[in-house]
Amino acid sequence: MKWMILCLSLVSGITLRTPVALGAESIVITLAEAEKRAVENSRLVGAAQADADAANARFSAQRSLRLPRLVLDGSFRAVSEIPQLNLPTGQSLNFSDNTSYSVGPLLQWVLLDFGSLARASRSAEELYHSRQQAVYLSRKQALLNARTAYFKVQLGLEQMRLLRKSLMLARAQHADISRRAQAGASSRMDVLSSHKEVLQLRAQFRQSVSDLASGLRNVYLATGMEHSADLAYPLDARLKADFAGLPDEPAVTAWVQFDLIEQSLTSLRPPEPSSATHPQILQLQHLAEASRFAAEGLQSALWPRIQVAAKTSLDYPNGPVLERIHQNTLSLSLSMPLFEFSRTSHEAGEKAGQALGHELRRDQAQVELIAQWKTAEDQLAGFRAQREELGLGVKESEELSRLIYQSYQAGRLSFIEVLSANLRALEARVQQARNEVQILLQLALLHHLSGGSS
Repeated sequence: MKWMILCLSLVSGITLRTPVALGAESIVITLAEAEKRAVENSRLVGAAQADADAANARFSAQRSLRLPRLVLDGSFRAVSEIPQLNLPTGQSLNFSDNTSYSVGPLLQWVLLDFGSLARASRSAEELYHSRQQAVYLSRKQALLNARTAYFKVQLGLEQMRLLRKSLMLARAQHADISRRAQAGASSRMDVLSSHKEVLQLRAQFRQSVSDLASGLRNVYLATGMEHSADLAYPLDARLKADFAGLPDEPAVTAWVQFDLIEQSLTSLRPPEPSSATHPQILQLQHLAEASRFAAEGLQSALWPRIQVAAKTSLDYPNGPVLERIHQNTLSLSLSMPLFEFSRTSHEAGEKAGQALGHELRRDQAQVELIAQWKTAEDQLAGFRAQREELGLGVKESEELSRLIYQSYQAGRLSFIEVLSANLRALEARVQQARNEVQILLQLALLHHLSGGSS
């Protein structure tokens, strides 16, 4: 299997045409697609949805207990001895038969139970709603994981691009210094220093590609997309770890394109604060209501329960007359627990305690969500406040690096100062990219802490 080399088309935002000419595969992963696939392919979301469906089925079953129930009721009995009447004539008269049966439809309906079944149904309904909120919570977690992995790959791609740019600059400077050394205008020390910079940047570039491979694996893991070892490990150790455009570049077999960081900043807007409607809060609220209704339903079970039943059946025998008859029966029954060692009361107390526990956990979760929201807002404000300064710092460091190199060419500065300026320019560009990605990460966290399922 061919090894894949990750390359960027992020500078211009346009998919490069080179892979088409080389017959290489073009892999485009947008943020919207990553978010969609993260939700669709998440096993945790699927498991939460299965739990919600199960709770919905339980609610439907519990609700049906309040409606009339029609069943086919039948019985058969065989006995060895039957009652007899001995007549004065010496004969005996049987009052039944050794076998008897009754079969027919039976309609049953709980006429009065003081709300026991109704509250049990409401408890099942609230449990279903809590499971549905768990689905929304798992969706938010899947989105947070996918966005975090995606933004980190964007940073890795940008760092790779910046390292490539610095590496090409270092190579150009090394070639220039080598020519100047041949002409006697530069020292051997300058040649070695410039070549050392090239080697260091090459090593950093190799590491950035390796880090990017790990980041890309995390994206595929978070989105549930199919991947192979080629995508997870884009570099073959036998190949040169250089980018397309460098003199010793390897053959390109695949190109991966992500959204620009600027595009992600445009598409991911700050959400409105709404911790009260966060799925975690609503889930605990519904659980508390479910336990409360369950407790009330158990308390209602201590009161009398009246049930009415109607049956039409085919019976045999008709008393002492050995014949089948059509019998219609209407019955009314009442049941009420008198002594059960307070079992029902203790079960109701258990549910009431669970309701209180869910409410306390809900209040604590809301406090923590508000604190996390404020922290994320503070972090976001801080990163946004640095954008202008970092942008200006990048421009000035690049201009300073260019001016220092010109001064070196004029013989006014040493090459050590050129190396220092190049390093500061690279650090400024990387710091700017990291700041932009940190803004995206805080926005993703705010979406996770906000209400709704996105």
